[in-house]
Amino acid sequence: MSASRARSKKSTKKKRRFIELDDLCSMRLPGSPALSPDGTLCVVTLQRCDEEKNKYFTDLYLVDTGSGDARAITQGDYNDSQPLWSPDGSSLAYVSSRGESAQIYLMPIGIGDSRKMTGLGQGAIHLQEWSPDGTKLLFIYRPVPEEDTKEAAEERKKTNKSGPTRVIESSIYRMDGQGFVSPTPPHLYCLDMVTGEVEQLTKGKQYVDSAAWSPDGKSIAYTSTKDVEYKPYDERIEIIPAKGGKSRTVDASTGPKGSLMWTPDGKQILYLGYECEDDAWGTYNSHVWAVNAKGKGEARDVMPGLDQTCSPFTLCDTQGAPGTRPFHLTPDGKAVDVLVATQGAVHVVRCPLGGGKRRTLLGGHVHTYGHSAEVDGKLIVASQTPTQPGYVQLVPTKKGARSKILWNPNAELVGELDVQEPEERWVECEETGRKVQGWVLTPPGFSKNKKYPMILKIHGGPHTQYGAGFFHEFQWLASKGYVILFTNPVGSQGRGEEYLQGLRRKWGAADFPELMAFVDALLEEGYVDEKRMGVAGGSYGGFMTNWVVGNTGRFAAACSQRCVSNLVSFAGNSDFPMRPDAYFPGNAWSEPEGLWEMSPMRFMDKVRTPLLILHSEGDLRCNIEQSEQVFTALRMLRRKVKFVRFPREASHGLSRGGPPDLRKIRLEAIADWFEEHLSKPRRKRKRRASG
Repeated sequence: MSASRARSKKSTKKKRRFIELDDLCSMRLPGSPALSPDGTLCVVTLQRCDEEKNKYFTDLYLVDTGSGDARAITQGDYNDSQPLWSPDGSSLAYVSSRGESAQIYLMPIGIGDSRKMTGLGQGAIHLQEWSPDGTKLLFIYRPVPEEDTKEAAEERKKTNKSGPTRVIESSIYRMDGQGFVSPTPPHLYCLDMVTGEVEQLTKGKQYVDSAAWSPDGKSIAYTSTKDVEYKPYDERIEIIPAKGGKSRTVDASTGPKGSLMWTPDGKQILYLGYECEDDAWGTYNSHVWAVNAKGKGEARDVMPGLDQTCSPFTLCDTQGAPGTRPFHLTPDGKAVDVLVATQGAVHVVRCPLGGGKRRTLLGGHVHTYGHSAEVDGKLIVASQTPTQPGYVQLVPTKKGARSKILWNPNAELVGELDVQEPEERWVECEETGRKVQGWVLTPPGFSKNKKYPMILKIHGGPHTQYGAGFFHEFQWLASKGYVILFTNPVGSQGRGEEYLQGLRRKWGAADFPELMAFVDALLEEGYVDEKRMGVAGGSYGGFMTNWVVGNTGRFAAACSQRCVSNLVSFAGNSDFPMRPDAYFPGNAWSEPEGLWEMSPMRFMDKVRTPLLILHSEGDLRCNIEQSEQVFTALRMLRRKVKFVRFPREASHGLSRGGPPDLRKIRLEAIADWFEEHLSKPRRKRKRRASG
């Protein structure tokens, strides 16, 4: 090629732009892939943002698995979710928020409009499974408290009455993102898809969260928790005749059990869970287990050699709905396909039920958060990467065959953006003797010969993981000239149970040296300005941000979000109670010493780092009083601190699914704070805090 032709070709190449704040609302997020019984079509949910209405809406799309052509089969200012194909593939059941309350709808594929099948009161609906003959549908339903219905609110308004008075008799009475929950627990129901009649199958105080039909349609298995307040991990499997009658309990190990499924021969019931007799807090590996449906013999872990958990734990701020099931049986019933958290990624792994070698169907540095069952030698997954916010893939199950992107609703948008690929790092911490995984995201146009401000990001959970998820926030901050460092210190997922449990009863103390070791290693690379370093995190990341600034003065600015600061008070005001002497030592009333020892509040007098605090008044997971304590203490100590309080419309998950306008305000507050404190080198302080 001549030099003139090369210049001509180069000049026509479209220049990519930096990612912008508004791009957060331009992304369309696919999820919940469900493959038709004949394998020719796949239905997926697609979440979109309507900035004018300040809401998110979810439509259903039908994707041709051969051509990749996608078309919307529902559209409107509501949310359609949980698509389930009928056994013969002629219709689709789903839940829709259109109308006064969420209901179950039935859509004949290609021959008619959707039909509303239920007339339930306001509440939460979770679809479970069609009956084998396609005439009935199992679902779990929990009504909202009667005083919180729209009708009750309108009646109070008409009569000038005050808000409702609540009589609380259980510590499980509210849930983040939902508000107050009904004293009526979630129960199992059966919908006749021909007549529209609804039958309630379970009653009483038991909590039901999973159900499945036997292959012959004669029995129904469901999970039941009798004492959700004091023994939430003691979940039982019950079986009832489909025609009605007394239930019987299947003998299985104590521990959580979800996503029930019968094997095709009807001899075994599979579930996702682990064996546990205490408050685990996510430090045990969730695996697929099998138990004899007749209750003979012990339950067994079908993947005992896998030292990783089976859940899509990778964090991100742009993800569609997860899959309707965490695992699926293969067509021959001899193996399960399951999502496995693996060192920052989530893979699709095939595990034989009878033992044998596991096989990774989809690996790499990819976060897969939803997958379908296999049909005709293929399955469909919803995935993302650090540079792609969400796409639909076809994954062949034949060995050696390659997966392909079937539909990418964000292809045009991402094609415009100059997004950066994070670089993986492994750093050994001398103090703990552990190797720590992390990633470095550099700004566009990065040069190792320049000095950059850096922001250390600390993830929440704490038992989750950073990695292959797409973060608009990280990319946006990098576009402003920051190096972003994010890591998976001890306690993170993807590294096995020992690594997970290394943080138990050691919050702050175990992971702080590993975070600092990573910072030191990055400084040795020479392009980070030591005088312009920031630290930020939310939830447990907020806890650790508080801990960091209370134990070192190395950072020029910090941002603590939806934090935990005082485990003594946190024990009594979260939406789930802290059980005495379980995950944490002692209790909040007679043995608070261990909780206080792990509380960043005890370091507030040592904080010299300017601190921005972000918290939502609607946060029921980490109550806003946790941030109020930090703010008040630092004000009384005359330290540099700013408190941004978000209204009740935002819950704990503001950064991921809060109202669009508040998400933007949050990002702008973070960017403005770090611009103020990291744009120029700070003066060297005479005194540094130590812990």
